Amino acid sequence: MQRLLTEFAIRHSKLVMWSGLLITFIFLAAFPSLKTDTDPIHMLPQDNPAISLYKQVKAEFDIYDLVVLGINSKDGSSLFTAEKLATIHKITQEILEIRDEPPSETTFSKFFRKLQFLKEDVDSNSLDLEIFVRDDVMAISQIDDMVRNEAGELLLEPLMATPPQTDEEAADILRRINDNPMINGKMTSEDGSLVGIFIPLKNGKKIAVITWVSE
Repeated sequence: MQRLLTEFAIRHSKLVMWSGLLITFIFLAAFPSLKTDTDPIHMLPQDNPAISLYKQVKAEFDIYDLVVLGINSKDGSSLFTAEKLATIHKITQEILEIRDEPPSETTFSKFFRKLQFLKEDVDSNSLDLEIFVRDDVMAISQIDDMVRNEAGELLLEPLMATPPQTDEEAADILRRINDNPMINGKMTSEDGSLVGIFIPLKNGKKIAVITWVSE
């Protein structure tokens, strides 16, 4: 069989070459639909009992995959100064503005998409470009703190609606965090040298985990 195939390829070299090009061209038609997926959940059969239980728990408890952004100082000093908290506030605001980019379309990609069984082009206006569940983002500037007013009433107010103007105000924010058992040791380290931002992803959205190092 090997000898026959070799002789056929030699005698009909042009036919073999054109056939190879045609097959390659056909497989190229699938390129616009190729996606990289490293989620181990998708590598197992979706009817697997463990996968079914995992999806059920996520649905019942409204759990999202998280991107964790860690911000720390190189020298271990506190990040709770007016200047550094202003930077953290800016980072948080920029994160909230991130949106998914619609897939770019070229004449070449449209042509190959048409080869995919004449499937209609996806309307980019109908795509969900939101990556994060914005209302559930946990950051210093996105959470509320419980305070007691002069009448003894407990009120909820933003922990850091705007960046502090002085280092004393910044230090007071760290004190309030450490005095709050709900977020103490979760949002920041007790010495203020590490600050976390927790960003829940919308279902189906993927993004890399990032570590930010303050200068």
